[in-house]
Amino acid sequence: NDILEAYLNTINYGGIYGIENASKYYFNKSAKDLTLPEMALIAGLPQAPSVYSPYNNIELAKKRRNQVLGRMYKMKYIDKATFEKTKAEEYFKYC
Repeated sequence: NDILEAYLNTINYGGIYGIENASKYYFNKSAKDLTLPEMALIAGLPQAPSVYSPYNNIELAKKRRNQVLGRMYKMKYIDKATFEKTKAEEYFKYC
């Protein structure tokens, strides 16, 4: 847990370092208050932060968010109904 916490608090989320800072930058709220689609967006950013930033390309950000949600469904972290509902949500209003 300590290693994961250290990682999440130092990685790049598009010129923003740390999950709490990224949460405040992208959604104007603490990481503990993120919704599932918001969490999925932030979880997908580290692979290519500037590419998947909703500020740079909304469609790619949504596609990457949905890939994260799909992986969560496949790994049984969320059920099919949650997956379908969440991937249809528009999160761009927060950004």
